[in-house]
Amino acid sequence: MSRASLRGLFSLLVCGGSLTGLGAPAQASITYPPAIQSELMLAKAPECTLCHRNDLGGAGTVVRPFGRTLVTQFGLVGGANSGALRAALSASDAAGFDSDGDGTSDIDELRMDTDPNVGASGVETAPDVPLPQTGCALGARSAQRGSLFLPLLFAAAGAIYRLRRAMRSSRTRNGARGRA
Repeated sequence: MSRASLRGLFSLLVCGGSLTGLGAPAQASITYPPAIQSELMLAKAPECTLCHRNDLGGAGTVVRPFGRTLVTQFGLVGGANSGALRAALSASDAAGFDSDGDGTSDIDELRMDTDPNVGASGVETAPDVPLPQTGCALGARSAQRGSLFLPLLFAAAGAIYRLRRAMRSSRTRNGARGRA
């Protein structure tokens, strides 16, 4: 295979690889409710709506205060990473984090079978920290547009790199002919 072909293949792989897996927001995992139940020794597994807008979960649906806290304060992301969930729950428990501001920590509320999203007033509260890429403020389309920026930047950088190399190679060849 020629060097030019290898460079083209490399560029294609870099550009194609940059289009996959970047900027993925948190998503529901069917393994999370039983993992929460097991980790906190709860009588029953919590509903997906503990963190998500509805039971379907999915990208951009972590809108409940407890879920937003796990993402923003403890770095939890979607998928089936029960180890990361356990670490986030443990860190939240150690910090005594209280998403609804009612004076009882989130983990204690879960253990008492109360909702860590609803404060003493009976109204759901929002955490003090914003969560980009999820929530009502961002629709699925805006999240998708934002996640394409980085791959497109990589693709453009790859194209510019190839163009500059081709121009440099052309100047080198032309310079060698002029000296001969």
